[in-house]
Amino acid sequence: MLVAQHRPAIGKELWEIPAGLVEENERDRPELTAARELREETGYIADSWRLLTRVYPSPGFSTETQTLFLARHASPNPETGGIPDDPTEIAQVRWLPLSEAIEWCKTGIIVDSKTVLGLYLTHHLLQTGD
Repeated sequence: MLVAQHRPAIGKELWEIPAGLVEENERDRPELTAARELREETGYIADSWRLLTRVYPSPGFSTETQTLFLARHASPNPETGGIPDDPTEIAQVRWLPLSEAIEWCKTGIIVDSKTVLGLYLTHHLLQTGD
């Protein structure tokens, strides 16, 4: 599942995996952030989460980290009927086959680094089981 979101810093709408900032009560449990952001941005919940990786996207000038998870068995949140918590934040929500999302990475439709990394790691995991 991908979301289209306007990014003012670059003046473009990007296709991305659901993501967001860690709240104070989530500091030691990044899977809580992942679950909250999936619910807020897409209106979906997942039955299980698999850690893919944790990276420093810009270690030359920032201490920011990104923790990427694979959400499995996603379904509409029964409390909201699959409606995002804030539908004005996200322009579109779109389900794509993983092969098509990988193609979007190759052709430059997806250019967000965390999304590219997450999709390729997911592809690898599903191909190898590792």
